This record gives sequence, C-alpha cells and structure tokens, in this order.
Amino acid sequence: MPDSISFDPSKITRKKSIIIYSPTTGTCQMSLFASPTSSKEQEYGNGLSNEKRKKLNHPSLTESKESTTKDNDEFMMLLSEVEKLSEEIVEIMQNLSSIQALEGSRELENLIGISCGSRFLKREMKKTKELMTKVTKRKLFEKSSVLPHRGKQLCFSLLHKKMLSSHFAK
Repeated sequence: MPDSISFDPSKITRKKSIIIYSPTTGTCQMSLFASPTSSKEQEYGNGLSNEKRKKLNHPSLTESKESTTKDNDEFMMLLSEVEKLSEEIVEIMQNLSSIQALEGSRELENLIGISCGSRFLKREMKKTKELMTKVTKRKLFEKSSVLPHRGKQLCFSLLHKKMLSSHFAK
C-alpha cells in the first residue's frame, strides 16, 4: 500500500464526531433503541418490588429535587451568560476572518472553521435553549401530575426520549 494513502482513524472519526457532538450542550446523539447499560437501570425499567419502591421514597430524594431546581436556575443563568458571550465569539471569529482575508491564507479558516462557525454556534445555542425550555416544562408537569409513581416514571421516560429525538433531528 502506498504511503501517500493514509487511513488514520483519528482523521476518519473527527468529521463524524463533529456532526453528532454538540460542543454547546456537551451532548451526543443517542439511539432511541439503546438498551440500559447498568443492571440498576434494567431493574428500574422492569418494575420495582414494594420493598425497593419504599427505599426510593427516602427523604434524601426530596432534598435532591429541591437542589435540582436550584441547579436548573443556575444552569439557566449560565446559559444566558454563554449566549451573551457567543455574540462576542462570533465577532472575534469575523475579525479573524478579516485578518485571514488580508493575509491571503486559508489555513486560519481551516483551523477554526470560520466559514460556518457563527451559524453553527447560533444554531447550537437555539437548540440548547429549546431543550432547556422542554426540560423546564417537563419538571413543571412532573410537579403537577397526579399519576401514580410508576406511571409517572414511564410517562417521563417516554417524554424524555421524544425530546432527545426531536432535539437531534434538527
């Protein structure tokens, strides 16, 4: 095989990972048909005995729900800050594009992907905002729902899968 043709795995997987990995949200596209990876997830998915269900209603779980609300608020504040900073990043990228045009070199554009970077960044920010809005709505629905515990868990599991599939379908 000639040395000029190289099938280096790092070069092959890089383009693939850019397509399915979101640097803004830090998430990757997941298959809707993936099976649970841990035995605990399988145990929960198959239903719980009364004894195990009692353990899940432990007071520490209600404390974690309160901290989750606080975490969501902090995350939304950080998301807002990232959105503001993303505009500055777009400006910097455009300035770099101008510098690159003056120098007449395409290496800078190839290195940081200026040609489509700003559109990609804005699209990812929009997706993140939409996903956080859906999560917030789901949490509100969870609090107001009167479904039994197991029915509620199944409902949210299906809703979560639908949200993820719609988020990555765009």
